[in-house]
Amino acid sequence: MEQTGLKNPTTAWIITAVVIIAGLFIGTFLSFNSQRNMAGDVFEAQVQPVIHRAMEFAFNIQTIAGRYLPMSDMERIAISSIVEDIREADDERDIFDHYVQLNRAVWAIYDRLSGIEMSPENRGLHARYHSNFMEQDLRLSQSPFNRYAEEFNETLDSGLGFIVRPVINHLPRFDN
Repeated sequence: MEQTGLKNPTTAWIITAVVIIAGLFIGTFLSFNSQRNMAGDVFEAQVQPVIHRAMEFAFNIQTIAGRYLPMSDMERIAISSIVEDIREADDERDIFDHYVQLNRAVWAIYDRLSGIEMSPENRGLHARYHSNFMEQDLRLSQSPFNRYAEEFNETLDSGLGFIVRPVINHLPRFDN
């Protein structure tokens, strides 16, 4: 008499293998997700406030630039657009990518304004706002988030990380 259903050894082995593989994936995913959530908490508490402060200084730089550069200037236009992109970003990678763009736009305006004759007051504000913006950059580079991101990325690249890599992305680091 032929065995059917769960009494069939082949079916039982297949079900056992599926349960083991599913358990391995779920366990690995939960472990990585927990570690990623810890890094996300640090990002929210320590990185986002610094980025928001940098955005304020970028707007100040944009205001000074508005006194000397034409309305059609691409970097001036870019700052508002990039800041909006940062506000709308929904994960660390998007925020990081937009922040890199903001940094480039701020440096471009700084370089352009450095070659323009400005009032002493605006020259001082220009230098101070840029210095303050760069201070935020330094804070980002020294943030503990970078350590969490590095540890997470190393874990993701080793061991069972290959199982969840398609659904969990690497975290950006602000110290590169």
